[in-house]
Amino acid sequence: MLRHTRTAVLMAALLILVIAGAAWAVTYGKLSVGDHRTFYMGFTVDGAGNVQAVGTFRPLRMATKTISADSYTCTIADYGKTLYFTYAGAVTVTLPGNGAPAGSWFRCVNANSDTTAPTYAAATADTLIAPNDAQADSVTFATGHRIGSCVRFQSNGSYWVAVNESTGCTMTITTD
Repeated sequence: MLRHTRTAVLMAALLILVIAGAAWAVTYGKLSVGDHRTFYMGFTVDGAGNVQAVGTFRPLRMATKTISADSYTCTIADYGKTLYFTYAGAVTVTLPGNGAPAGSWFRCVNANSDTTAPTYAAATADTLIAPNDAQADSVTFATGHRIGSCVRFQSNGSYWVAVNESTGCTMTITTD
């Protein structure tokens, strides 16, 4: 184990994160990188302010929830989670009401087959922000684009924004 002053440890962590181009923060031995990767490591500090790292970084597991019903209404309890949909058929997913704190998010994944067909609908019509549509009602994925499809919903403080996180899966947007 190496002994460093607190400043040296923080400067080294900052240098690594700046090189990686990541947003960062260090608080009480917790290092947060970007929007959802958090690593913990222990450290000790002696009376002279020297810091000694103990252990190694280990990523936390992301919270998940599996939904096997034909309808689901997302709530504040789902923020920060990945929701896996497994029902073999049409699934109606209603987003939480508008006005969630800015930065609140949850991710939805089709974890079954092409017959799992979730439609993710805004609680209030014409308020979902989707690619090239600031007044969408819902988003879904077409046949052949469903397996493993992934959409993240993130609040801007007023409305939900749909972000297609799927490579090769085309998102279909519905507006009345």
